Amino acid sequence: MEFIVYEDGPEIFDPLTKKSLGMLENPKGTFTPTHIQKNMTTLLSQARRPSKLLSFTLFAGEECSEFDLLKSIKLGDKVKVINRM
Repeated sequence: MEFIVYEDGPEIFDPLTKKSLGMLENPKGTFTPTHIQKNMTTLLSQARRPSKLLSFTLFAGEECSEFDLLKSIKLGDKVKVINRM
């Protein structure tokens, strides 16, 4: 399986109706678990060349390394499945 790790960003509101559209998800990277234990998981980065939008959103246009992706993950980040093999 492939997972995306993200954190919640600001709440976004429709400018016309003022209704909440939900929280913006700020992605930190995609990963494949290689070993799952009770309280931790070993991840393999699926680092891909970021698109211009992703590059701007995550890294302000700077190149990022696999280490930078892993370093950005912190307790409380969210995870969801994006691909089932």
